Amino acid sequence: MTKLIMIVGWLSIGIGVLVGLVGFTTDTDPLPPRIAGAGMLLIGLILLGMYRNFYIVPGESEIAFRTMLGREHVLPYSDIASYQMSQVNRRTYVTVKSIHGVKLGLDIAIYNVSPLLRAIEHHEATGRWPVRGELPLQKQ
Repeated sequence: MTKLIMIVGWLSIGIGVLVGLVGFTTDTDPLPPRIAGAGMLLIGLILLGMYRNFYIVPGESEIAFRTMLGREHVLPYSDIASYQMSQVNRRTYVTVKSIHGVKLGLDIAIYNVSPLLRAIEHHEATGRWPVRGELPLQKQ
């Protein structure tokens, strides 16, 4: 997840607090600024929670990741059912789906998924996915 989500979350929290303070200190109708402040604060907290939950850890034989909603998955390369490489706005995306239905889509310029790319190269060369310990840690 990009740091833009975190920045927008913190900005939303800051604006929400300021708007909420205006709602508590104004002499006019205080309800609309209070509602807007609470809404902005809630949106900021949701965005920060999403940023905090998301991670990707590519390993030599599997890729572990957690979604924005907090669900953790470990996808062994040998369990990959299909993959797709696509170009969108001159950026390369890889989408991987496991035999269990777990789906992961990543921009390979943002995330270092070189072990996954080596596994895909192995699959293209041999016609099968590598098993645990078959691929070297570093590409030689």
